[in-house]
Amino acid sequence: MGVEDWIPARFYFGFRWTDSLQLFSKTPKHSIDRNDAYFDLISVTTLTAIYLTKLANNLSCRDDIDMDLAKEIHSCLKLAGSMFLYVKNHMVSELDQSVCLVKKSWSDLDPRILETYSLQCQAELLEVTIARAIKLNHSAHLIASLSQDCQKLFKSALERLDSTEDDDEKMVEKW
Repeated sequence: MGVEDWIPARFYFGFRWTDSLQLFSKTPKHSIDRNDAYFDLISVTTLTAIYLTKLANNLSCRDDIDMDLAKEIHSCLKLAGSMFLYVKNHMVSELDQSVCLVKKSWSDLDPRILETYSLQCQAELLEVTIARAIKLNHSAHLIASLSQDCQKLFKSALERLDSTEDDDEKMVEKW
Protein backbone atom coordinates (compact mmCIF):
# COMPACT_ATOMS: atom_id res chain seq x y z
CA MET A 1 0.00 0.00 0.00
CA GLY A 2 1.51 3.30 -1.09
CA VAL A 3 1.31 6.59 0.71
CA GLU A 4 -1.33 7.85 -1.74
CA ASP A 5 -3.55 4.81 -0.96
CA TRP A 6 -3.44 5.37 2.80
CA ILE A 7 -6.79 6.21 4.47
CA PRO A 8 -6.78 7.55 8.04
CA ALA A 9 -8.65 5.31 10.48
CA ARG A 10 -11.08 8.16 11.15
CA PHE A 11 -12.54 7.78 7.64
CA TYR A 12 -12.33 3.99 7.30
CA PHE A 13 -15.69 2.88 8.74
CA GLY A 14 -19.16 4.05 7.81
CA PHE A 15 -21.62 5.39 10.38
CA ARG A 16 -25.35 6.11 10.16
CA TRP A 17 -27.27 8.59 12.28
CA THR A 18 -31.05 8.52 12.47
CA ASP A 19 -32.35 11.58 14.25
CA SER A 20 -34.03 11.16 17.63
CA LEU A 21 -37.08 12.91 16.22
CA GLN A 22 -37.64 9.97 13.85
CA LEU A 23 -37.05 7.07 16.23
CA PHE A 24 -40.63 5.80 16.18
CA SER A 25 -40.92 5.83 12.41
CA LYS A 26 -40.94 2.32 10.92
CA THR A 27 -38.82 3.46 7.99
CA PRO A 28 -36.75 6.55 8.81
CA LYS A 29 -36.83 8.81 5.78
CA HIS A 30 -33.74 10.84 6.46
CA SER A 31 -30.65 9.21 7.85
CA ILE A 32 -27.23 10.79 7.65
CA ASP A 33 -24.43 8.51 6.49
CA ARG A 34 -20.78 9.41 6.88
CA ASN A 35 -17.43 7.68 6.70
CA ASP A 36 -16.09 9.64 9.64
CA ALA A 37 -15.44 8.28 13.13
CA TYR A 38 -15.83 11.79 14.52
CA PHE A 39 -19.42 11.69 13.30
CA ASP A 40 -19.98 8.58 15.45
CA LEU A 41 -18.47 10.39 18.43
CA ILE A 42 -20.95 13.24 17.92
CA SER A 43 -23.81 10.74 17.62
CA VAL A 44 -22.86 8.89 20.80
CA THR A 45 -22.43 12.15 22.74
CA THR A 46 -25.82 13.42 21.58
CA LEU A 47 -27.52 10.12 22.42
CA THR A 48 -25.93 10.11 25.87
CA ALA A 49 -27.24 13.62 26.49
CA ILE A 50 -30.73 12.58 25.35
CA TYR A 51 -30.51 9.54 27.64
CA LEU A 52 -29.62 11.79 30.59
CA THR A 53 -32.65 14.01 29.93
CA LYS A 54 -34.91 10.96 29.83
CA LEU A 55 -33.32 9.59 33.00
CA ALA A 56 -33.95 12.91 34.76
CA ASN A 57 -37.55 12.83 33.55
CA ASN A 58 -37.98 9.27 34.81
CA LEU A 59 -36.50 10.13 38.21
CA SER A 60 -38.67 13.23 38.55
CA CYS A 61 -41.87 11.21 38.04
CA ARG A 62 -41.45 9.42 41.36
CA ASP A 63 -43.74 10.30 44.23
CA ASP A 64 -41.06 10.25 46.93
CA ILE A 65 -38.44 12.73 45.73
CA ASP A 66 -35.92 13.54 48.44
CA MET A 67 -32.97 15.92 48.25
CA ASP A 68 -30.55 13.23 47.07
CA LEU A 69 -32.84 12.34 44.17
CA ALA A 70 -33.29 16.03 43.35
CA LYS A 71 -29.50 16.39 43.24
CA GLU A 72 -29.29 13.40 40.87
CA ILE A 73 -31.92 14.96 38.59
CA HIS A 74 -30.04 18.26 38.77
CA SER A 75 -26.76 16.57 37.82
CA CYS A 76 -28.33 14.71 34.88
CA LEU A 77 -29.85 17.86 33.42
CA LYS A 78 -26.73 19.95 33.98
CA LEU A 79 -24.52 17.37 32.29
CA ALA A 80 -26.95 16.83 29.40
CA GLY A 81 -27.26 20.57 28.75
CA SER A 82 -23.50 21.01 28.71
CA MET A 83 -23.09 18.01 26.39
CA PHE A 84 -25.55 19.51 23.88
CA LEU A 85 -23.68 22.83 23.96
CA TYR A 86 -20.32 21.10 23.59
CA VAL A 87 -21.53 19.21 20.52
CA LYS A 88 -22.92 22.44 19.05
CA ASN A 89 -19.89 24.64 19.79
CA HIS A 90 -16.96 22.26 19.35
CA MET A 91 -17.84 19.01 17.61
CA VAL A 92 -20.17 19.71 14.68
CA SER A 93 -17.71 22.19 13.18
CA GLU A 94 -15.03 19.47 13.08
CA LEU A 95 -16.94 17.23 10.67
CA ASP A 96 -15.23 16.60 7.36
CA GLN A 97 -18.58 17.10 5.57
CA SER A 98 -21.08 19.48 7.13
CA VAL A 99 -24.73 18.52 7.51
CA CYS A 100 -27.00 20.26 5.01
CA LEU A 101 -29.49 22.20 7.11
CA VAL A 102 -31.67 23.04 4.14
CA LYS A 103 -32.67 19.38 3.61
CA LYS A 104 -32.49 18.40 7.28
CA SER A 105 -33.65 21.43 9.26
CA TRP A 106 -34.91 19.19 12.07
CA SER A 107 -31.66 17.25 12.39
CA ASP A 108 -30.17 16.68 15.83
CA LEU A 109 -26.99 18.15 14.36
CA ASP A 110 -28.68 21.45 13.52
CA PRO A 111 -27.14 24.06 15.88
CA ARG A 112 -30.61 25.50 16.56
CA ILE A 113 -31.92 22.11 17.69
CA LEU A 114 -28.83 21.47 19.83
CA GLU A 115 -29.25 24.87 21.46
CA THR A 116 -32.96 24.18 22.01
CA TYR A 117 -32.08 20.94 23.77
CA SER A 118 -29.57 22.79 25.95
CA LEU A 119 -32.02 25.58 26.82
CA GLN A 120 -34.68 23.02 27.69
CA CYS A 121 -32.23 21.27 30.04
CA GLN A 122 -31.40 24.61 31.69
CA ALA A 123 -35.09 25.44 32.14
CA GLU A 124 -35.87 22.02 33.61
CA LEU A 125 -32.84 22.40 35.86
CA LEU A 126 -34.32 25.65 37.10
CA GLU A 127 -37.64 23.86 37.72
CA VAL A 128 -35.81 21.48 40.05
CA THR A 129 -34.31 24.48 41.85
CA ILE A 130 -37.77 26.07 42.14
CA ALA A 131 -39.23 22.87 43.60
CA ARG A 132 -36.40 22.75 46.13
CA ALA A 133 -36.94 26.42 47.03
CA ILE A 134 -40.64 25.75 47.60
CA LYS A 135 -39.88 22.69 49.72
CA LEU A 136 -37.42 24.68 51.85
CA ASN A 137 -39.96 27.55 52.29
CA HIS A 138 -37.85 30.24 50.64
CA SER A 139 -39.35 33.67 50.04
CA ALA A 140 -42.08 34.14 47.47
CA HIS A 141 -39.99 36.84 45.79
CA LEU A 142 -37.12 34.39 45.17
CA ILE A 143 -39.49 31.72 43.82
CA ALA A 144 -41.20 34.25 41.54
CA SER A 145 -37.85 35.45 40.24
CA LEU A 146 -36.68 31.90 39.51
CA SER A 147 -40.01 31.14 37.80
CA GLN A 148 -39.64 34.18 35.57
CA ASP A 149 -36.12 33.10 34.57
CA CYS A 150 -37.44 29.61 33.84
CA GLN A 151 -40.19 31.06 31.63
CA LYS A 152 -37.59 33.10 29.71
CA LEU A 153 -35.50 29.97 29.04
CA PHE A 154 -38.50 28.03 27.72
CA LYS A 155 -39.49 31.02 25.56
CA SER A 156 -35.96 31.26 24.18
CA ALA A 157 -36.03 27.54 23.33
CA LEU A 158 -39.33 28.03 21.51
CA GLU A 159 -37.85 30.90 19.50
CA ARG A 160 -34.99 28.61 18.37
CA LEU A 161 -37.53 26.05 17.17
CA ASP A 162 -39.54 28.73 15.38
CA SER A 163 -36.43 29.59 13.34
CA THR A 164 -36.53 26.18 11.62
CA GLU A 165 -38.58 25.26 8.58
CA ASP A 166 -42.36 25.16 9.12
CA ASP A 167 -42.81 22.35 6.58
CA ASP A 168 -40.91 19.94 8.79
CA GLU A 169 -42.96 20.68 11.92
CA LYS A 170 -45.03 17.50 11.45
CA MET A 171 -41.91 15.49 12.34
CA VAL A 172 -42.02 16.65 15.95
CA GLU A 173 -45.73 16.43 16.64
CA LYS A 174 -45.09 13.37 18.82
CA TRP A 175 -43.09 15.47 21.30
